[in-house]
Amino acid sequence: MTVNPYESDVRVDGKKLELPKSHLYLAFNKPRSALVTKSDPLERRTIWSYLGELGAKLNSAGRLDYDTEGLIILSSDGNFLQKLTHPRYEIWKTYQVQVKGVPSDVSLETLRKGVHLDDGVTRPARVKLNRSGETSTWIEISIHEGKNHQVKRMCEAIGHPVVKLRRIAIGPLELKSLKPGKYRPLKPQEIQAFEKIFVSSGKALPMPRHVS
Repeated sequence: MTVNPYESDVRVDGKKLELPKSHLYLAFNKPRSALVTKSDPLERRTIWSYLGELGAKLNSAGRLDYDTEGLIILSSDGNFLQKLTHPRYEIWKTYQVQVKGVPSDVSLETLRKGVHLDDGVTRPARVKLNRSGETSTWIEISIHEGKNHQVKRMCEAIGHPVVKLRRIAIGPLELKSLKPGKYRPLKPQEIQAFEKIFVSSGKALPMPRHVS
């Protein structure tokens, strides 16, 4: 029988089983209208309210905007979190983006090659058109830098403001079927996949497999 050791109370002959004293590594699906902060003066909901007592042990690898949903990595391992967010490791992050209008091939190519923003030109991105309608378009964007509100600003710069934004992958880790507000432990092989990226720092890193 499979259980989530961070949510379930497992007992044998009445005695509670405790996890070994080690670091925690979680994948969390941040809902929209939730903050990635420990407290908010406006008393808006934060992601930590979904985690209960477990949240006191964890920090996040970066943030997502209040109105953005999707994958966040949480951990009690500060060194691991620092590497995830350090630019030298070039961790690719992939987003599903709904934008207003229908971007032209030229606009999509601009996203790929680099967009001129107030704080500099963005580095090359991987961009795929998913589907388009009369008033909006869904695209996938993968980037490996962390300018403030970068994906939103990139899309605004080509004249197609973001309607919805959802992060679906961080490096080799994919969101898949994890529901908003839910979390799961990272598998040992998922942690090892990140460790391989950290070790290969300075070498050419592959594009994320889930974006063609």
